[in-house]
Amino acid sequence: GLNMAPLLVNSPRFSASASLHGYFVQDPVNTWPAGSGGKYTSVLLTFPKSLNTSFASGYLLDVTADYMEFYCMTELAGTAATKIGIGGVTAPVVLSPGLFANGGLPADVEPYEGVVVTVKNVAVTDATGGSSPKWWFQATGGIYVVNDFLLTGFTPVVGKTLTSLTGAVK
Repeated sequence: GLNMAPLLVNSPRFSASASLHGYFVQDPVNTWPAGSGGKYTSVLLTFPKSLNTSFASGYLLDVTADYMEFYCMTELAGTAATKIGIGGVTAPVVLSPGLFANGGLPADVEPYEGVVVTVKNVAVTDATGGSSPKWWFQATGGIYVVNDFLLTGFTPVVGKTLTSLTGAVK
């Protein structure tokens, strides 16, 4: 496997599948190449639920994992991780909602895979996410929103404008 350190946990733990916990992790901002804007800095890190990992947002980890692609999503399949410090949660990268229109162009969207981003001033266009039941709802321009973190307190209503929408790019 690969050994990587430090990786910054930038999301709460969520259920990535019936057998896997997931976290979005990224390189700490102070290690980003100048002018990268966060491109190619994040990835989905999974662990078997049997390992019962419990990393909080902001933890810095030393990770051993195997690289894999799962349905075109880059993932690190973790086999071991140690907390080595606390780095603070990175602010989301603000992007134009147009970047994601109708799924976006792979060359434009792929660099942000796993990156926590914010898009501003989008409206709910489909309260059920269209024909894909795995989506929570759909927003302006064909942005599909997933509720991996099982958020409550918001019910999508067609036409409702959201001043901002924040999450990891999948």
